[in-house]
Amino acid sequence: MVDTKKRKKTEEAPAAGSEVAKKRKGHQEGAVKVGKKSASAASSLALFKVYVGNLKCPVDQEALRKKFATYGAISDLTLPASTKEAAKCFAFISYATEEAAKAACEAAGSEFGGASLKVQLSGEKGGDITATDTTVFVAGLPVTCKEGGLRKHFAPCGEITKLEIPPCKAGGKHKGETRGIAFVTFSTRKSHDAAVKLDGKAYEGSTLKIKEFVAKSKSEKPKKIDDKDVNRVFVGGIPKTGDEASLRSHFEACGAIKRCMMPINKDKSKRGVAFLNFVSPEGVKKAVKLDGSEYKGKPLKVTIAGAPSEAKGK
Repeated sequence: MVDTKKRKKTEEAPAAGSEVAKKRKGHQEGAVKVGKKSASAASSLALFKVYVGNLKCPVDQEALRKKFATYGAISDLTLPASTKEAAKCFAFISYATEEAAKAACEAAGSEFGGASLKVQLSGEKGGDITATDTTVFVAGLPVTCKEGGLRKHFAPCGEITKLEIPPCKAGGKHKGETRGIAFVTFSTRKSHDAAVKLDGKAYEGSTLKIKEFVAKSKSEKPKKIDDKDVNRVFVGGIPKTGDEASLRSHFEACGAIKRCMMPINKDKSKRGVAFLNFVSPEGVKKAVKLDGSEYKGKPLKVTIAGAPSEAKGK
């Protein structure tokens, strides 16, 4: 005997190619499309994610949410479990719109829980500087420069897709300071050109030097910019009795000195020259005016530093 339940299902099943079968297939395909669309919408929300670093643990998540809610509606706030027990941790904040996520990046450098926050769009690699035809190189920045302030300075030029401010090398008395330079990438060439026009403009008491940043080729890494070459003057004619402390004192009226280097020969004798790096370009301008000034009974030769060969002295 044929099972009555199986017979009923067979009778109810529409014939292939019939109108009923076509309609049923259409409904099924529609359901699949809706499912894919929903998944796509969900994934697009994940794209509007912001990385918040340099948080001090434990983190007050409610306070953090309140701080970043001022930029737009927050879809999710996640604090990775692996970081909760560390001294420093990070979080990911997802926004409902791309505009809100980009606006949240303005919080970079702001204080939260006694620490200066690092904020950037999730996926951007810190320190991985890549040259494009919309990237500008910025020099002459104060060593205390913050990302948030610099973003606001260049905001009138157009949308910023990436901003890098290289820090000083870890350790030493310059810990926490920047190298006084930055790399700013814009979404369009028009914005890039507008930024270049800000060359020579003042920023937090310093005069900026802005130019297009281009690597030799796409396959090569951009040339490393050494902060020893920024705001530097060459000092010659230093007597053997000269020393760093007294030389700094001689130029201190010109402005804050970031670095003082006095090269020596292989036998450890002094070469009679020095290189001074000032915090701002204004310090360089004032220092050059001391050319011919007397130092320990001898006139100094002060010029803007050029090629490293000057270190050999005369």
